Amino acid sequence: MKVAVVGTGAVGSATALSLVERGGTCREIVLLDRDTARADGVAADLRSSARAGSSSRTSRP
Repeated sequence: MKVAVVGTGAVGSATALSLVERGGTCREIVLLDRDTARADGVAADLRSSARAGSSSRTSRP
């Protein structure tokens, strides 16, 4: 399943992190934010978390 998180503020980041930590909930997480640099930073943080044991993939359109 592919999940899109709109907004990478506190709530969006926490939601995306929760999806990564659950592992297996979704296969791909797409982050959408007006501030693309912030979305890229959150995606990088999530990739680091995902390497610790999840099979989720994070991306930004």
